[in-house]
Amino acid sequence: MIPMEKLKGELLLVLQVVDLISFAGLLVVDTGNQGPAFKVKPKGGTPMVVNEKFWKHGIYPHPQSIVYVTNPLTQEYRILPPVTGRLLKGKAARLVWRNMERTSYMLILVGYDDKVQGSQKRKREFEDQVGIFVYCSELESYSHADCIYGRPNVRIREGDSGLGVIGYGVYFGGYSSRKSGNQPQCPCIYYFNVSKNDKCHEQTPFTVPELPAGISLLAPRVLQVGPERLFAVTRQSESLGAVFLTDILLTEKGRCHGFQLIATTPDDVTNEIFRKTECESLCDVSACCGIIAIRGGGKSNIVALYNVELNKWSITRFPRQRDVKVAYFKMMEAAYEPNFLARP
Repeated sequence: MIPMEKLKGELLLVLQVVDLISFAGLLVVDTGNQGPAFKVKPKGGTPMVVNEKFWKHGIYPHPQSIVYVTNPLTQEYRILPPVTGRLLKGKAARLVWRNMERTSYMLILVGYDDKVQGSQKRKREFEDQVGIFVYCSELESYSHADCIYGRPNVRIREGDSGLGVIGYGVYFGGYSSRKSGNQPQCPCIYYFNVSKNDKCHEQTPFTVPELPAGISLLAPRVLQVGPERLFAVTRQSESLGAVFLTDILLTEKGRCHGFQLIATTPDDVTNEIFRKTECESLCDVSACCGIIAIRGGGKSNIVALYNVELNKWSITRFPRQRDVKVAYFKMMEAAYEPNFLARP
């Protein structure tokens, strides 16, 4: 760990923040780029490469974004090393504490790589590969890695981590294949078991029995609404229709075996949150403490709230003092808890 004052406020904080998530005293930030071609200059210092010792090995062909963990109260931070041989675009993360003292944690990172199949230009097809990597703060290295063909939901990094974690199981939404020509995209839920003894992964097609057959859905976003309860949220891909909230049904071993429709946004709520949204825009969704928040894209400040326990909808505006047309912000699936003892 490095005291943040050594940076003079210039090395990390001046770079554009791509994603920000918080977990019980720590902030996890995804920002900027790192690699041999990307140098930063601390105030009053000389240009330097982040994680320079890793890039000197020559096994990292592509630059990756900088991911670091910090405690704003103690002003300490830790820069994660790059992932070997990966680009790992569209990172999403979830942090899990390993002890009650909050001195050791596991940071789960999910991202994807583009792969081109075929040598002829006209016959090239893109096949994406989803990768999951687990960083252990005690070991100061990655302790688990796995991959599967497909693509995660490209919106999971837009202010919302979009990951669910129950025990050793990691869950997130995406597509089982990338759209190519007339081939349709297939929404699914990814499941990874990150334990040493039961390491496995699988895709479960996202089909909801209560919805009409043949309906085209966007890739679902997984929300954790309780310690052992996960929701998948989606809507139709062809129109600004209602938002569907489904319960992810799990087996005793934690594998996904189906989905159950729990709630649908009422017509008045749907019209309210999407009235200032373009048809192709996606909605922003997050969850915390049993409340699911849904906001239309663009600059709308209208947020629909769903109470899972009470099965009740409500509408609020945030920020209230801003005009409805200039309230651009992103929602986070987190609740920051200041803690001087949390070590990055």
